[in-house]
Amino acid sequence: MEKRRANPSEDWLRIQVTMKAKPCSKRLEPATVDYLIPTNQGEMLKKARLVAGISLAAMSKLLGVHRTTLTDYEFNRVFIPCEIITRVEKICQLKRYSLFDEYHLFIEKCDEVILDYCGQEGISLYEFLKRIGIERQTVYAWVRKKQCPSRENWLLVKKLKL
Repeated sequence: MEKRRANPSEDWLRIQVTMKAKPCSKRLEPATVDYLIPTNQGEMLKKARLVAGISLAAMSKLLGVHRTTLTDYEFNRVFIPCEIITRVEKICQLKRYSLFDEYHLFIEKCDEVILDYCGQEGISLYEFLKRIGIERQTVYAWVRKKQCPSRENWLLVKKLKL
């Protein structure tokens, strides 16, 4: 016959508290950093955090997000906002745009890139949106920085070889 615990949530709480109290034990030495080649945005974020020797809990506090949100960012479960990437770069003392991938760089300068392309090609914004097959309101929202393009739309724009 199995013994039942009086309150199983107490064990869970104790485990969480002890895990929270531990310092970051995954600090990477500079020699091992070269072997970690990040393949995506989340891995780059995690690598920067580990190289700086900052625990997940401490980084989430510094960024002003919940730990689970930071974990979601590191595992690429959700989109990482440009503001978060910029803050990580400042906290980890990295160069500006060093953690940005090609998509995030496009988002940062979306309006400039689109308007420059239209100027070089000698076309209007309306003709631009016809070429990529996106609604007028969407492109105007990008140019006015009221909305960010999705990765799918970014790939459509990228095909134009901006």
